[in-house]
Amino acid sequence: MKLTLINALTLLIIFQSNVFTFYLITLPKGKRVSNLILAGITLCLGLHFTNILVSGFSVFKALPQFNPIFSLLYGPLFYFYAQSLIYKDIDLPKLRFNIHLFTNMPLFSYAVFWILDDYQNRQNNQPFNSYITIPVLIQFGLYLLITYRSILRYQRVLNNTQSSVTHIRLSWLKFINITMAIFWVMITVEFFVPIPFVQYFIVELIFAIILFMVMSFVYKGLRHPSVFMGIEAEDEAATFEAKEVLNKNQSVKKQDLEIIQQYMYNEQPYHTPDLSLQQLAESLKFSPRYVSQLLNQQLRQNFFEFVNTYRIEEAKELLADPNNRHLRINEVMYEVGFQSKSTFNQVFKKLTGVTPTQFRDKMI
Repeated sequence: MKLTLINALTLLIIFQSNVFTFYLITLPKGKRVSNLILAGITLCLGLHFTNILVSGFSVFKALPQFNPIFSLLYGPLFYFYAQSLIYKDIDLPKLRFNIHLFTNMPLFSYAVFWILDDYQNRQNNQPFNSYITIPVLIQFGLYLLITYRSILRYQRVLNNTQSSVTHIRLSWLKFINITMAIFWVMITVEFFVPIPFVQYFIVELIFAIILFMVMSFVYKGLRHPSVFMGIEAEDEAATFEAKEVLNKNQSVKKQDLEIIQQYMYNEQPYHTPDLSLQQLAESLKFSPRYVSQLLNQQLRQNFFEFVNTYRIEEAKELLADPNNRHLRINEVMYEVGFQSKSTFNQVFKKLTGVTPTQFRDKMI
């Protein structure tokens, strides 16, 4: 077997996957469930590409090919991994593992049938059949779609329950999801466009993308903040249910909103960088669901927008005061409760139309 670019990438993927699998299994820190599911993905990749590499040797060409089994595992594992990062307390029942196992059982049974049929064809020197590829592509595409929707739903819940979301938005996972969708399109093109040069080029590109994705998965996954362990059922309820507010009349809702606004002005809880809806609601003896829907219906704001409005107002006061000229923009940012300069600049410009620096230069 010649050492082509594809073979070199295959060897790198196998080596990388095995190292990461061992590291993730033995890693003591972080979210244990997430680490184990990610280890399952890297283990699956390592075994899959070992199977691909071994089949390239003429002496092993007649052996059964288990590639369809591995291919059918990627979609569910990626979905489970996303769910384990999104939710605080996640286990097999919450992942609905049984439902996924039941719905995928026909596909796995079909894959086993294909493996046996393909093995018999190899023994008889009959041509390779690829009719298993279409159901694999359909399943993988559907899992990418439902995972993407889960991430969007999670980000919406964050905006309704957290005042600082920069490091916990899972934007990197959303990016990987989109990259995998591009990867899915490339595989589809490679399957339906029977042009040898195009197919070979796409296969090289696919292997390179896989190498990149594995590194991104592990690097970004391990850097995900362990302090924030995910959202809870109450957070989702606060975002998607409005019954409690609808049962109260307008005057009561107006009074309760004034209580919240007065508390924000007097106590300045927004100085706490990771202030959450749960914390604010508990301080006011309200339910998080009620506070969230009160802000949505009365102010047309989510929790993230509501809290950061107070932060920006105080930042404007500090920047406009000539006595604070010695304060750097970063110091003002931290003083009012922001943790990220990019978020501070983005929210400030959205509410004022200018950057903090431009605002200071204009006012002083």
